Amino acid sequence: MDLVKRLEEYRDREREIQWEGTFAQYFEIATKKQEVTRLAHERIYHMIMDSGVGTSRTGEPLFNFFSDEIFGIEKPLQQIVEYFHSAPSDWKFVNASYCLWDPSVVVNQPLCT
Repeated sequence: MDLVKRLEEYRDREREIQWEGTFAQYFEIATKKQEVTRLAHERIYHMIMDSGVGTSRTGEPLFNFFSDEIFGIEKPLQQIVEYFHSAPSDWKFVNASYCLWDPSVVVNQPLCT
């Protein structure tokens, strides 16, 4: 299966779970099911990781998501996956919805002031 087709299938699955409602409804859902709050980078990271990870003879990770399409650039692929893994961890972005809902729940965060 080619990489572009897998990405299109993933986007199709994401479209199937689209939802519309009020912020209060979203907030209630998000407190019960945290994965709905994932940002794009985190979704891509999980898409790659959910395909599985092996190990090369040199100990570097081999990402099954890319295994049939991209060969010989394991280190750059590892750096790309690390980028997608670290990008959503910035507190300012994850915390933005809480600031909109009730800024008092977040203490000392410049985004909310």
